[in-house]
Amino acid sequence: MRKLFSLRIFRMWKTVLVLPFVLTVLPVQSAPSSAAANNMCLALSDQQYLEASSKLIPVSGEFTVEFDFYLTQDSKSYAEILSQGGQPNAFYLGITPELGMRAGDTWIDTGAKMPYKKWTHFALTRSTDGKGTFYVDGKLASTIQNYQLNSAGTNTRIGAQFDSSAGERINGCIDNLMIWKTARSADEVTQDALVASSFTDSNLIAFYDFDSAGVGGSIESSVGSDTSLKPLIAPEFLPSKNPVTQYLLDFFSGGALMGTKAETGGPGFYVSSYLQKPFPENYQSGFGWYSTAWSISPSQIDDFQLGLSSTWIGPDNRTVSAATAQKLCNSGTNEWVKNAASDPNSGTYGLYLFQTIEGSLGWWVREHFRTVFPKYMANVTQNCYSTELATPGWGFFSDEPTPRASTGIIQISNQILMPPDGMTLVTDDTAPQLGVTWHALELPRFDRAFGSESGDNSWTLFMNSTNFKGPLAFVAPQFWVDGSRSTPLQRDLTLDKRPGDTNGLASEWNSIPFYRYKDSDGKVSTKIPQLQFPVDANGDFAISRDFTSYSNKAISSDLKAALASTANLPTMTSTQESSAGVLGGSSSKVYQEGKTLVGVAETLTAKSLDKGNAYGFSVPGKSGMVTLPQYFVDAKSSRTEISESEAPDALKKASFGDPTNTSSFVYQYPSWWDASPAASEDFTTQLNDGSTAVYRWYKFVDQPAFQRFELNESEKSNLQNAVIKMQKDWANTAMMADPSKGSLVAFDSGLLTSPPPGLEFGYVPIVIKQFVADDSTSTTTPAATPASTPKTAPTSTPNPLVVIAVLGAIVLVLALGLKARKSKK
Repeated sequence: MRKLFSLRIFRMWKTVLVLPFVLTVLPVQSAPSSAAANNMCLALSDQQYLEASSKLIPVSGEFTVEFDFYLTQDSKSYAEILSQGGQPNAFYLGITPELGMRAGDTWIDTGAKMPYKKWTHFALTRSTDGKGTFYVDGKLASTIQNYQLNSAGTNTRIGAQFDSSAGERINGCIDNLMIWKTARSADEVTQDALVASSFTDSNLIAFYDFDSAGVGGSIESSVGSDTSLKPLIAPEFLPSKNPVTQYLLDFFSGGALMGTKAETGGPGFYVSSYLQKPFPENYQSGFGWYSTAWSISPSQIDDFQLGLSSTWIGPDNRTVSAATAQKLCNSGTNEWVKNAASDPNSGTYGLYLFQTIEGSLGWWVREHFRTVFPKYMANVTQNCYSTELATPGWGFFSDEPTPRASTGIIQISNQILMPPDGMTLVTDDTAPQLGVTWHALELPRFDRAFGSESGDNSWTLFMNSTNFKGPLAFVAPQFWVDGSRSTPLQRDLTLDKRPGDTNGLASEWNSIPFYRYKDSDGKVSTKIPQLQFPVDANGDFAISRDFTSYSNKAISSDLKAALASTANLPTMTSTQESSAGVLGGSSSKVYQEGKTLVGVAETLTAKSLDKGNAYGFSVPGKSGMVTLPQYFVDAKSSRTEISESEAPDALKKASFGDPTNTSSFVYQYPSWWDASPAASEDFTTQLNDGSTAVYRWYKFVDQPAFQRFELNESEKSNLQNAVIKMQKDWANTAMMADPSKGSLVAFDSGLLTSPPPGLEFGYVPIVIKQFVADDSTSTTTPAATPASTPKTAPTSTPNPLVVIAVLGAIVLVLALGLKARKSKK
């Protein structure tokens, strides 16, 4: 018999590595009397955890939690036995990839180890003076002072972390969970490790013996608390002397659709289109395209990562030698990228690694506030992915704010917000399109504090939608130069000085989960999420269209002078200074565990549409919504589609997402932002991903991202005057033509802002916090300064317009030169 378990996923640099673990039948283990007294235990797995109807552990005061635990699988990853609350100072009790025991954010190393395949009694106490004590099998393991824990956030969970996806699930069996409102003494803990304590003790908050379940599968306390534990799926109780589950269903957090035949590694699947002819060399100062937004699945998929159509813009260094390219990442902090670039067999691959402009519509593993319709997130990277920026305050779905010394995205727009969890859109079943263009503008310089070492290219993001058109933000030229300070070979090869280079468009289907079922005869069946796309009457669906490049004169022959003049700025690009790309198609087989998925590759083959003006899918004879097969059965070298009626019941019941999970994570601005004077009180707005965003207005040159540049008065004046002009003249200017076919997306009205009176021009709204609202998350205290007194956040009136430490292998994505880039966690 085998244990229900998930194969651990390591997010790769444009790959997903899937490592299987085989679990054999466990031998009978001798159990301590505490576990033996109760002859059953509750099985926990990647598919099973429990959540209490309230917070059981009084983490802000005195308490004890103790239980017996049997680890059935060493997944070599972080996993939690208990969790409660949220960050900062979150409480969780679990293991590290090395089986080290940790007891929360403030006690990440207790010094103890989790025994493998052995019943063990654990006890954790906190005294009134904040002292934490940890026991293993009744013996003192370690102590800690000032053991501070956050009492706000998620209710108590057993077998999973407190985050929105209930991640870091553990594989094992738990028994005799006791929660006390006092700190048990060493002698009491020693006794508890031998026999279960008396139910008559008034200090016992709850006792769960995990013998059986009540109505609906809920598990009730045998004493004290009426708080029930609700399991994710039907609970399985196992004999404590042999805690081996009977399930035959395996879950994989990625690998449903792969781009290579490798059974345990390789890239995700790419839907890609190359330029049939490269853009002219004089048309490399701007690149724009339209990307289609649609609900790729009718319901939420957890641990899902799929980027919709976009590109990677890098500096054009086609004349640089391989010898130089292999040294460009020498000072990078991403070891795998560094090794990939320096590989003697990699040629000039380092040129495509050391800095990029990317980002797209999509869904990402590290999103906290998930949506069925995609979000948009920009991303810029430098020094070989050592730094990635997505907003003025945060990196690409990074939990931690960007350090002061690494900022580089500067917000321009006074009409829309840039939340750290992505820009939400209005759900639209007509497959609308978002226009994105990056123009290299010559804006006023502000690199005096860095020795005036940067170039003049301020790559600026323009967007086109129904309710927002114009410049959103730009990348400080100094950002591109930062890496050259530690790797001088990068100097003069960076995007602040070089024209851009790109060779096509692609959609990266990176991490798609699936289930595998093996019956008693060895027959293997699998299930993937329901994936879909809409087609027109001809069976065509354009993923992307109107790929265009621009010369440095497309907006103005002298933008710097235009910004300083009294004349209005140009409000459209010159057609003579743009070049339309002709998009080709590409095809690739689709694999799952090294076996071809019959029929899927044909459906997902990228084809040139509209005479090369677009690319996408074509399914002749179909109309409306086309759905990919969900169920497959093994053959010798392939997996073929079967109907749902032919699939095993276990697969039919298996689900890929829990929309009821609500994240307790809080994006919180850092304390160093307080040095930047705000121009307003705090405002709040509700987004359609269920989160609340808190933002402040700053004078443009006072926004926190400018701090590290130490602007002098001349730099401030030039920049401030320029942005006032841009906000006035480009308030409704996309700097790209409308799409040649189809409609435009609309941004979530919660993102749209109107400047307060007196701040109409020259000010920007900067998001300082994002969270799912409850009573505990209403303050805006900076993360590093919990003693400060936050302002009360009045409600704004919305505008009425409405994850690397990585391992892997290099993969060349597009046949004619579109190089693979790093995937996001």
